[in-house]
Amino acid sequence: MNDSLFGKRDFVLHWASTAIAQVGSFFSFVALPWLALNLTENDPVIMAAVMALVSLPQGLFILFGGALADRLSPLRVLLVTRGLFFILMLSMAVLVYYESFPLWALFLYSPALGILGGFSVPAAQSVLPSLIPSVMLGRANAMVVATTQLAQTLGPMLGGWLIWFTQQTVSEQSGKHAGLAMAFAVDAFTLLVSLMFMQFMRAAPAAQTSCTHGLWEMFYDGVRFCWSDHAMRVVLGYLVLISFCLHGPLMTSIPIFIKVDLGLEAEAYGTLYAMIGLGTLTGAGFAFSRKFTNSQMGLLVLCCDLGAGAALFFLGNQTNPWVAAIFLILIGFCIGTMMVAGTTWFQLRTPGAYMGRVMSLLMFAIAGLIPVSTGITGYLIELYSSGTAMNIAGALMITFAAVGLATPYIRNMGLLPGPAIQPTTQEVHAQ
Repeated sequence: MNDSLFGKRDFVLHWASTAIAQVGSFFSFVALPWLALNLTENDPVIMAAVMALVSLPQGLFILFGGALADRLSPLRVLLVTRGLFFILMLSMAVLVYYESFPLWALFLYSPALGILGGFSVPAAQSVLPSLIPSVMLGRANAMVVATTQLAQTLGPMLGGWLIWFTQQTVSEQSGKHAGLAMAFAVDAFTLLVSLMFMQFMRAAPAAQTSCTHGLWEMFYDGVRFCWSDHAMRVVLGYLVLISFCLHGPLMTSIPIFIKVDLGLEAEAYGTLYAMIGLGTLTGAGFAFSRKFTNSQMGLLVLCCDLGAGAALFFLGNQTNPWVAAIFLILIGFCIGTMMVAGTTWFQLRTPGAYMGRVMSLLMFAIAGLIPVSTGITGYLIELYSSGTAMNIAGALMITFAAVGLATPYIRNMGLLPGPAIQPTTQEVHAQ
């Protein structure tokens, strides 16, 4: 038996296609809020609304994306969504380059990107168990997360510098948004290469369920399964609170903080945002280097949230980009540690028949309230400043983590009883 991940052909193809697509996606991640700021003369509320229009449909459709992945297969869903992503990013690159992309177009493209993300995220999360044996999941998750975070380190940095360099070198006839157009074009190209790799992948049908179930029935059954697992119920509920305080403020505050408060350009935004990826990569490596037991899960999650909350709080008071970079690395380290340990814990605890739905509920717990969070953050920035918004979010994270550490039921979440519901006979046979 080959115990090397690189001896698993389908895993290698998945790993390579994901890495390539992720690098390109962070080019767009830098370009999208920067485009919104350029079109609105740095209006934080409109920029927050644009980002919310991405995350709102993603949060809603992510609930059913897992059920669709269970029904059709994660690989098939991932192929279709990445193909549609390619079409959107290519058209966006052309329109932005020729300055035919008005502000209202952002309000059309943003929800389209969010809807596709809602289907692709749970598919990407649930395809891995169908490619390799379960005993290799921990190493595989660590490698995928580490590679994704390496992409998050390189992608924003390269994207920011590409935008800046293009704007410095192109002629005035090329348009003032030529650099942003180039970033979207790179995303489209990496998606095309990723799709070429995926054509050669063959996933086992272990995660599929019977097609006689409707999507709503499958989704409801997935919710019942997670609710019957005391540990999942606690972890998912806690993640909703923490993610509300972390991801929305980061998504909305960082561009304003860098462009308005620090007076820096796109290359600085890309470089500083890349520090989150660098920290996450380090955290993933840390989680990979040791095996956390169920009894350690609660303390691990709570301590990571406490550290991320403190870093976010102090980040709001910074005027020095170098010190800000240190705090962003710390936030990323906490995120990376939790991602590897937490995702593996969920996957090992979940029967194959429920994998897509459980992963979609996990992603919803992380991203479902980002639209509300980004909207509130934008309002706070408009009233006060991006620094104050980060102070408030960080203080709330510290409070939630401290309460969790002081509560034995939450602190020992990893030791709570497993699911009371098991797959039906029909679902087991479908595996």
